[in-house]
Amino acid sequence: MIEESLRHNQIAYEYVLELDDPHLLMMLNLWLGSDYHQLGRYDLALIHLDICRTLYPRSNDVGLMAESLMNMGYAHSGLGDYVQAKNGMGRIAKYSA
Repeated sequence: MIEESLRHNQIAYEYVLELDDPHLLMMLNLWLGSDYHQLGRYDLALIHLDICRTLYPRSNDVGLMAESLMNMGYAHSGLGDYVQAKNGMGRIAKYSA
């Protein structure tokens, strides 16, 4: 099921790259990060979640930003980097208030 979601999100990502829409790019990177996290590919999850995070100034979507930070925390935790996970989770409050 997750592999199918990943495949569809990868296809959509290629189209969204051409549009250069920061909101759609944030969404697709968040979804790809989530898919990779669920597959245990934390390294790839962090790459996409970091891209999502860096798009925040262009999209101003607080919800996606908070969700990307949360997922980054989970991915760091999956890698055993609990300090980084805790730090990332702590930054969520800045965007969810």
